Amino acid sequence: MNRNSYPESIKSVLRRGVVHAGAGMSAALAGLWLPRTFFLIALGVFAILFISLEMLRFRSRYLNRWFCRIFRPFIRRVERKRITGASYVLAAAWLAFFLFSQPVAALAISFMAFGDSSATFFGKTFGKHRIYDGKTLEGSLACFSACVITAVVFISIGLPVPWSAALAGAAVATVAEGAPPVINDNLAIPILAGLMMSLLLL
Repeated sequence: MNRNSYPESIKSVLRRGVVHAGAGMSAALAGLWLPRTFFLIALGVFAILFISLEMLRFRSRYLNRWFCRIFRPFIRRVERKRITGASYVLAAAWLAFFLFSQPVAALAISFMAFGDSSATFFGKTFGKHRIYDGKTLEGSLACFSACVITAVVFISIGLPVPWSAALAGAAVATVAEGAPPVINDNLAIPILAGLMMSLLLL
């Protein structure tokens, strides 16, 4: 999310982006290689536990301080008092692999992992042409470029998703990242991109 809601060091943005991309890619690869039912059960249990911890920390000042201290290098200031992006990533990964085929879900999650991280880094570092509310043209171009590169890599190693569907998914992912935040873009990007690719595969 190429947003500048408060000053951040480039090092902090880059660190969170690397973790975000790594977590998303791990989910995508695990969903591709593991049996679908096993993956959905395992990820579902982990997601429920993590999201439950998030809910509990808002009821306990001590637990919230502990949580923020442990995850301080990876969360934004505003996430100290609201659900972190990690919970949305877990929910998005589970929904994507539940709703779509494994190849489509893996690609959609990878769009979120690399596209969103690229938009954030390049938007904050090089963004000069604002679209609205901190969103920048540079961030959106970085998002689309990262999604296209991701599609090229996956398809070149044999992912059975047609180029036309992958490119359409990349475009939708870019629009979802740059659109007004009706829902968290960690959730919007993979679900909308996956839906577009699935429709084109019918």
